[in-house]
Amino acid sequence: MVANTTVSITTDDVENMTMGNETMTSENTLQQQLVQLMTYKVAEAISLYWVKFLVPIGLIGNTLSFLVMIKPSNRKLSTCIYMASISVNDNLMMILTIYGHFTNDLNLHIITNF
Repeated sequence: MVANTTVSITTDDVENMTMGNETMTSENTLQQQLVQLMTYKVAEAISLYWVKFLVPIGLIGNTLSFLVMIKPSNRKLSTCIYMASISVNDNLMMILTIYGHFTNDLNLHIITNF
C-alpha cells in the first residue's frame, strides 16, 4: 500500500550532513533527499499496481506456452522440453511474487534511506 510519508528536515540537519569527507551544501542535500523520496514513491506506486496487472497476463501466457510445448509432436525436441520447463519455472516465480506482494513477506525496498 502507498503510505503517507511526512518528511521533516531542519536546516541544522541538512547543514550537518556529510558525504565522504566533503560537507554538502544544504540546498544540494535537500534536493537529493527530495529526489530520493520521489523515486521511492514512484517505485512504490509501480509495485502496487503494475504487479497486479502483469502477473495474471504472464501466468496465462506461460500456461499457454507450456501447453503448446508439451504436445506430442513437440515432446521429441529438446528445445521444447526446455521451454516447457522454463514456463513452469516462470509460473512458480510469479506465484511466489504474488504471494510476497499480497502478504508483504518479501518486503523489498528500492531505497532504504528513509
